[in-house]
Amino acid sequence: LNLAMAYKSQGQFERAAELCQQSLGLLEETVGRETMASVGHYNALATMARGQGRYAESYQWAQKSLTVCATHQQEDHLAAATAHTQIGIVACLGKAYETAESHWQKALRIQRANQQTASVAFTLNMLGLLAYQQERFADAKQLFENARQLHDDVDVSPQDRYNTLCNLAAVYRKA
Repeated sequence: LNLAMAYKSQGQFERAAELCQQSLGLLEETVGRETMASVGHYNALATMARGQGRYAESYQWAQKSLTVCATHQQEDHLAAATAHTQIGIVACLGKAYETAESHWQKALRIQRANQQTASVAFTLNMLGLLAYQQERFADAKQLFENARQLHDDVDVSPQDRYNTLCNLAAVYRKA
């Protein structure tokens, strides 16, 4: 899985997905199908499919993650938050805004409960983008501000910090 993620980080999604599928196959031969150990692979495959514009496939992998989490009574596992985030992104791209918001709110609840501050900031930024797209500018401003404030408390990537600041600037231009 690590090699697959290295290819993914280089934008080589097809090769990454191939390696991830191979890794998943080996894992399932060893520990069985649809275990919690498989969920990370499903989430990785969801990300890779989304990166290739295969949104229906991305949704299916993320939904499979949620199903396995539920089967193992792990609905509050961080892997479930990752799956909710993926579904939120795909739903937002398809303009299914209520679905996106619902899944991002679920991800946010799990992330907060597990003190995943960087992930909380990312999700707040996504919710802010959603509010912005729906022209709920006051909500968007508050969400972006909350994300920006969290950036001061935790180490986030320069790209995440930049995205939040650009999004916040866009809201101020609307004011």
